[in-house]
Amino acid sequence: MHCLVTGGAGLIGSHIVDKLLKKGHDVTILDNLDPQTHPNGKPSWIPKDAKFIHGDVNNYEDVKKALEGIDSISHQAAFGGFTNSISYYFDVNTSGTAKIFEVIREEGIEINKFVMASSQAIFGEGLYNSPKLGNFHPEPRSVEQLKQKKWEVLCPSSGEEAKPMPFTEQLEPFGVSPYALSKYFEEMIGLAFGKTYRIPVAALRYAVTYGPRQSIYNPYTGVFSIFSSMIVNNLSPLIFEDGNQTRDFIFVEDVADANICLLESDLKTQESFNVGTGSPTKVIDLASSLCKELNEKVQPKISEEFRYGDSRHFIHDSSKLKQYGWAPRFTIETGINKYTEWFKTQENVQTSFPEASEGLRKIGVIQKSD
Repeated sequence: MHCLVTGGAGLIGSHIVDKLLKKGHDVTILDNLDPQTHPNGKPSWIPKDAKFIHGDVNNYEDVKKALEGIDSISHQAAFGGFTNSISYYFDVNTSGTAKIFEVIREEGIEINKFVMASSQAIFGEGLYNSPKLGNFHPEPRSVEQLKQKKWEVLCPSSGEEAKPMPFTEQLEPFGVSPYALSKYFEEMIGLAFGKTYRIPVAALRYAVTYGPRQSIYNPYTGVFSIFSSMIVNNLSPLIFEDGNQTRDFIFVEDVADANICLLESDLKTQESFNVGTGSPTKVIDLASSLCKELNEKVQPKISEEFRYGDSRHFIHDSSKLKQYGWAPRFTIETGINKYTEWFKTQENVQTSFPEASEGLRKIGVIQKSD
């Protein structure tokens, strides 16, 4: 195939590019080299064997140029994290995806497969269980609850703490942050337009992805890089809530493999897929492991602050994707080791998270508990 990888200079996209080339496919990269993520311009890991176009998914002519000779698309370009932006999430994630389909339609381009990056953020919270209700999907925890340091999801019937459960693709989207909403609308555009134009589409709902090439410059997204950059600068990694919230951390190569798996599959429809390990890790445990690997002089700091719209627990059930032959290969221990080995090779690492987080406090993205 000749595959266009949007965002192909980034964390996930660049690993997809490498794997496609290794398997003998042709690759074109479209990336705007966002200065917040790529302040030094085009990164060194862009392969010479790939055609690189410096352009934007929201620019018709850039997308048209990038789609020349293309028969498959891996759409990874995105704007993420908790920032002070609202509309820009929709400009990039939602409108950018619509622009690609617009160019496909207007230019009469035949696409055999369209694999796109969605996110677990669209769900809001994960799935929970209580003796009173059984399995249920809660609304996001209220600001009032979080201000009282009641961090766990509560059963709306009994008021007792609920137990997190694995969830499938059938879980109802319930996200409230600008990022979550923009990714949900992006996914709906992909599935709807794929059906309209008879393009097989796979929307991959990623768990928290990490690994080598995660930007060490962006203070708004990428918990591994944010923590690590603080640690090597002798600053304690700042933990929101109480640190016992869990995430399904998935290594970037496993996510790239999921993309390759579906790009090369016989998928004929438009479907969503969870992409996670099913093994949750406490955020405090992650921070402690990174401190141990990078700088034992510092320890994590529990802030008891919170971000409204943040989830408490996620446990992915990726059984549907596994039916296509995919399975995660990296444990969290192996992944942390591979990530920190790479991170130690980075020079002059600075951190702007303290300044960035202060700005987020001023506009209420980060709030204090009572």
